[in-house]
Amino acid sequence: MIKTKILISTLLLASSFTASAVEWKGKVSNFYINQSDQVLFKVEGTDGVVPSACQAGLWPFRFFLNNNASKEWVKMLLTTRSDKGEIIVGFTEPTIAGDRCDVVYLYYRD
Repeated sequence: MIKTKILISTLLLASSFTASAVEWKGKVSNFYINQSDQVLFKVEGTDGVVPSACQAGLWPFRFFLNNNASKEWVKMLLTTRSDKGEIIVGFTEPTIAGDRCDVVYLYYRD
């Protein structure tokens, strides 16, 4: 029941941002959580690059652990990383050049 509520919440949240988000697909290569509950990670495309808008070194993507969906995203990233699979990141481009891109949704499919 709780998983169903989390899934529904995640889908609703993702659908509200889908229209304004850019997507990127690749493999999780870096992952970091700091003491401020900020999750930083890198997803490299098949050619080993990251989106040109997200040029923040080793940690181009970010989100905060401030809701149930974000905690599920951590599980998704770790699972995808351990399976060596690909994940799709929906993100908004930074307003300041060279800053991190903010994640609005994550998903993967076979």
